[in-house]
Amino acid sequence: MSKAYTLTKPRKSEKTSEIMSIILKAADRGEILTLAEIGNLLSPEFSRSRGTLKNQLDALAEYGVLVKERKDRKMIYSPTTEAYRLYR
Repeated sequence: MSKAYTLTKPRKSEKTSEIMSIILKAADRGEILTLAEIGNLLSPEFSRSRGTLKNQLDALAEYGVLVKERKDRKMIYSPTTEAYRLYR
């Protein structure tokens, strides 16, 4: 099950850009990341609580730049074609 909504363009803050860069680079390598993996790859200046990161990823999914899916009791996040258009 996946869901992606298209609202308006997401706000491109430094943190959002870093999150999307991490996800896009992983996708280029054929990897799909979990919430914990994304959190571990964030630079220390952008590290936040798990809940804050989850909220940001959920918002990006609502904007249509990420698809979130449940796999083996974990949430995984993958980019949409819109993510490539906006963040590359």
